[in-house]
Amino acid sequence: MEGHIAGGFHPDEHALLFAEVNLSPTWYQSADIRQLTAGALGIPPTHTPTAEQTCNLWGVSVRNARHSAAQMAKAAAACFDALEHFAAGGRSASVDPMTN
Repeated sequence: MEGHIAGGFHPDEHALLFAEVNLSPTWYQSADIRQLTAGALGIPPTHTPTAEQTCNLWGVSVRNARHSAAQMAKAAAACFDALEHFAAGGRSASVDPMTN
């Protein structure tokens, strides 16, 4: 687990999962794609988007993901990929973050 980052829409919950399966990483950092999206797109910190809004901002479909943890994890991964592309200069947020 060392050197790995837990990420998703609610990564702090991963700490509970780690404890349940008796894992204790020596280094842990949570990466909340909702907060990272807000920062990247200039959304005020008092208006952090929901998981669904975050997906919409990055053009990631959540139509079939809402009731499946595995599908939401895939959606979160797709959002991280979109953020990485955006940060590298690809600039492809699909809607105006202030009106979503």
